[in-house]
Amino acid sequence: MLTDDDMEGKSGIDLLKEIRLDEALANTDVFIMSTNGSQEQIVQAMSAGVSGYILKPLNYKVLEQKLISYLQPKSDTDKEASSDTEKENQTDLPAEPKTETETEKPAKPAESN
Repeated sequence: MLTDDDMEGKSGIDLLKEIRLDEALANTDVFIMSTNGSQEQIVQAMSAGVSGYILKPLNYKVLEQKLISYLQPKSDTDKEASSDTEKENQTDLPAEPKTETETEKPAKPAESN
């Protein structure tokens, strides 16, 4: 699921918290798009269980690449190694979030003769 953080009526983080409390949806990958790149906001999203935090303005080519990389299934060996590493490196604060700030220039239109 891809959601904006600034929605009418509730924030993306509030929506994320509701999703994580619903048994049927709890394991859904949720990505939040936001113009707010503050560490406090990102930590709050990570604490709520965000799969990825994407900064706006969006570059759609980069967004596609990031979503593909976030959603690629890990092999069982990778999952076990990752799980062991996470347990060893566990701290009170979450690790750096996955954010996207890269920009790409649009392609120039083809010249006609």
